Amino acid sequence: MPFESKTAFQLQQMIAEMVGFHPDNIDVVRLGNDGGFKAMLIGSVGAVSRSRAQADIESACRQLRLKYRLTL
Repeated sequence: MPFESKTAFQLQQMIAEMVGFHPDNIDVVRLGNDGGFKAMLIGSVGAVSRSRAQADIESACRQLRLKYRLTL
């Protein structure tokens, strides 16, 4: 199954929806030249600890990387 290309903004929106945070609290960055990506929490989230919030974001990224790649 081929990967779908998504912009950083689209991935940011998808991750935010999955974890229940505001998209402005998530930053998506490129990893290498193959379209890999990771996301980081920026700012703070009042509902959970910072480490828990980052763990949730990383979990969402693992799921999304199975299907999507960040466009160049």
